[in-house]
Amino acid sequence: MSKQHATDIHSLLPQDTEDGYGYVPRRYILVLLCFFGIIVCYADRTNFSVAVIDMSKEYLWSDSMQGVMLSAFWYGYAITQIPAGWLSIRYDGKIVLTVGVIIWSLCTLLTPPAATAGTAPLIIVRVVMGMGEGVAFPAIHSLLARWIPVDERSRAVSVIVSGCYIGTILPLAASPSIMEHLGWSWVFYLFGLSGFVWVIFWHLMVHPGPEDHHSISMHERRFILLHLKGDERTLRTVEDIPWRQILAHKAVWAILIAQFCSSYAFYVLISWMPTYFSNAFDLDLKSLPALNIPPYVAQGMVGMGAGFIADWLILTHHISITTVRKVLQISGQMIPALMYSIIAIVDFESAWMATLVMSLALGAGALTLAGVSVNHLDIAPNYASVVFALGNLAGTLAGIIGTSLTGFILDITGGWTGVFGSMVIAALAGSVSWLFMSTGEKVII
Repeated sequence: MSKQHATDIHSLLPQDTEDGYGYVPRRYILVLLCFFGIIVCYADRTNFSVAVIDMSKEYLWSDSMQGVMLSAFWYGYAITQIPAGWLSIRYDGKIVLTVGVIIWSLCTLLTPPAATAGTAPLIIVRVVMGMGEGVAFPAIHSLLARWIPVDERSRAVSVIVSGCYIGTILPLAASPSIMEHLGWSWVFYLFGLSGFVWVIFWHLMVHPGPEDHHSISMHERRFILLHLKGDERTLRTVEDIPWRQILAHKAVWAILIAQFCSSYAFYVLISWMPTYFSNAFDLDLKSLPALNIPPYVAQGMVGMGAGFIADWLILTHHISITTVRKVLQISGQMIPALMYSIIAIVDFESAWMATLVMSLALGAGALTLAGVSVNHLDIAPNYASVVFALGNLAGTLAGIIGTSLTGFILDITGGWTGVFGSMVIAALAGSVSWLFMSTGEKVII
């Protein structure tokens, strides 16, 4: 935004004093509710990976069939990525996310009766659930582009995306106990209801943009509009997305490749980690939470701090955005590649050693939250939801391929070496492409 343009906006806005004591910035409330929304999102998708252990016994599913059931979600997730990005620009992210949460929460509630009805109904419900969850991040990033100043975006994204890890931990911790006392179906009933509770708070407390919010202070509204990267008016009304410019730029392809490669291991583990510990170490459901949770705790802790570290390096030490994005993204792929190599090669006798190495891998992987996960806001702030949707589509393809391929590898080889070896290959490919193709500069006008 030019200095003259910023001055023009400033002259149009009412002047006021600083926010009074006790005032909570409305952009912080937005980030907090997005954070809780992502917790609900990931809890509803992760609970199936725990419940499937008992479901596969009840319905006599093979590893390959488990892979089909787990991957069905990702087909629906992929379908809605591009439409969600367009809808979030054409209308507003609040409405798009509200509809998405209602759809995926309803599908979560319908999972037990669908499983009882047969394989086909369950696959349909899983696909539709994926469609509902597919709008979450494109809608959120559209809202962030309208609400969050440039210097706060790394932190905002890190806080929101850290909800992925908490949302993953909750079902891993609670589902075994629920399954033991109430049965696996109640995992879906209890988590499904949480989405409808969230919708109430979201509807009452969030608005599409700062200019629409009835209780925002004049000081905060002026601060946001003066510090957005790009022309907020254009961002709100754009209808013709420059697809040729977006798809032709190597920085966009850097995001697509990195998102695929970073997501590959994450989605394989989020789907198969409970099965890995159960099968590889012959453990029962009661033992799984203590082993499955630490890797995601490590991931959440690093994820929360990654954005603050990135903003600190950029603002305090004046390191270029490009350098910060490259270093953190590559570190977040190469360190996990080393850890997955160890798991693939070493035959652990102790499940706790596997958990330790897994924790180091997933913890380091969270550094990518200050890399590829925020880079679309750097290179294309006016089309952030669209670029993110493309990247998330690439990540979803990794989920489809990884979860399905894992089932076939297990059926063919009977072991996990090939599974972790495929994660190493993906991480190496993502690091090389990011090194040579990524940038932190605005390149999509």
